[in-house]
Amino acid sequence: MARGLDLDRISHVINFDTPTFPENYMHRIGRTGRAEKKGHSLLFYTPKEKEHKTSIEELMDYEIPRIEFPENVEESNQLTPEEQPKLIESNYNRNSKAIINGEAFHKKSQKKQKTNQ
Repeated sequence: MARGLDLDRISHVINFDTPTFPENYMHRIGRTGRAEKKGHSLLFYTPKEKEHKTSIEELMDYEIPRIEFPENVEESNQLTPEEQPKLIESNYNRNSKAIINGEAFHKKSQKKQKTNQ
């Protein structure tokens, strides 16, 4: 949900991605438990996001209780679209392909860094 929305009677907030900034988590969970009503927040996080979870706990001065993932749930090894390698054509040989992995590729080429003067 975007900031600024005032929605009534939200009982649960489920976070499937751990916010990079702990303040964003506070805004998200603030959507539940308003007007003296009870609310619940769940946070699913990966080992890569553990540092962000720790930052949230430090900001809230509260340790988020950990619940082990049920053993009978089958985990998928399939990558999300953001995690999947992307194939692009190489500038050097139109018949060759270069593989670029997911979101981490943000470097600009020298040509794209030039500005008009």
